[in-house]
Amino acid sequence: MSRADRAKQFLPFAALGGLDEALAKKRRELGLVEKTILSEDALEELNDTLISLTPGVSVSVRHYRAGEYVITSGLLDDLDQLDACITVEGESIAFEDISDIEITGA
Repeated sequence: MSRADRAKQFLPFAALGGLDEALAKKRRELGLVEKTILSEDALEELNDTLISLTPGVSVSVRHYRAGEYVITSGLLDDLDQLDACITVEGESIAFEDISDIEITGA
């Protein structure tokens, strides 16, 4: 039997029963939140906003970082479609972590 086949037989097995519940409880205690999955309409609106951005424009970006949503505001330094991220005031933000972008000035 190949290694891949042997590994597959253990996939459904949860070695530590209750681990998922314990982790969820800890997240609640720490105030951490789950990352929200955007709807198709919200993704389309976000994509339209990303397409319209140019470096130098002032933006406010709501994004997921380290178990919470934060807002980073400032001038857009770069929009890198190849790496799928934007840079605002020196902070790189992945497209997949962005939940909302507001253009606050030109």
